[in-house]
Amino acid sequence: MRLLPSCLACAAALAASDWPCFRRPNGSGISPDRDLPAEISRDRNAVWKTKTLKGNSSPVVMRGRLWITGYEGDDRVTLCYDAGSGELRRRRGVTKAPTETPNPLNGPTTPPAARRSSW
Repeated sequence: MRLLPSCLACAAALAASDWPCFRRPNGSGISPDRDLPAEISRDRNAVWKTKTLKGNSSPVVMRGRLWITGYEGDDRVTLCYDAGSGELRRRRGVTKAPTETPNPLNGPTTPPAARRSSW
């Protein structure tokens, strides 16, 4: 497991606009919000911290929820946290197909996407 402080800082501003996909819908990676922290670390500008699963994930912040993906053994897992409190709200997993091979650029997990079903 690993710690996820940088994503949590993104979730800290509940009044901030949603971040529904990798680099935002326009692809810029720039938030239109103002007064966001310029520095993020484990001990600076993090509202909460939690241990997460292994894997590469692009966090999604949507409607006050933070979504990430990870893996645990052969299970591919989507995790949903309350952006304000860090409470785990949902955990859904599926066992990988026997023929599945990890993408060499992204590994065994992929970014979640808002407005689409996550299992």
